[in-house]
Amino acid sequence: AQDAEVTTRMLSRTHDPSKLLEAGRQGLPLMIVVGSEDALVDSTAVVRELRRHFRNSEAHVVPGASHAQFVDRKDDFVRLLLVFMGRLAVSVELLYP
Repeated sequence: AQDAEVTTRMLSRTHDPSKLLEAGRQGLPLMIVVGSEDALVDSTAVVRELRRHFRNSEAHVVPGASHAQFVDRKDDFVRLLLVFMGRLAVSVELLYP
């Protein structure tokens, strides 16, 4: 959905994840959603690696979905997202009434 120039820029620029990973160690919430039929990445390895850095994380496997589980199983993906966001909204409300 994006042109070749944008893709090239995105893939060739230097990425420094240190601040994001530090935020994860400090408790930044993370929801990982993977498809059970993902042929592009090793979902187990992705979850394992991210959990090393994010102490407040959860992972979900969408059955029968590919790498694009948000397309293959849109309703399941949206439900997971809404539940996750709802929990975040409640926790923020409790911290900052």
